[in-house]
Amino acid sequence: MNDYEEYCLVRFHKKTGKIDTSLEAMGYEQLKKWAMAATTRTKESIIFNKSTGEIKIHILGSATGNKLYEYESGDNIEAFCPGLLAALNS
Repeated sequence: MNDYEEYCLVRFHKKTGKIDTSLEAMGYEQLKKWAMAATTRTKESIIFNKSTGEIKIHILGSATGNKLYEYESGDNIEAFCPGLLAALNS
């Protein structure tokens, strides 16, 4: 990981898919900390590379504690929300 790469976070409702929060940061550690604390049981958060769209972390909110999934490579934000990456970079 390059600490100087820009990452984005989107938090959205599990059932509707409606995004309620989006954040940007250099590196993803601060976004990860925020998402672990702020993702409620009805929400999901995804952190991805702003330039490539590659998903780094996916957090599923749960009443018993959030579930964290870290991705090595391959999955892209476009699979979850087509057009999001282009909109962020325009």
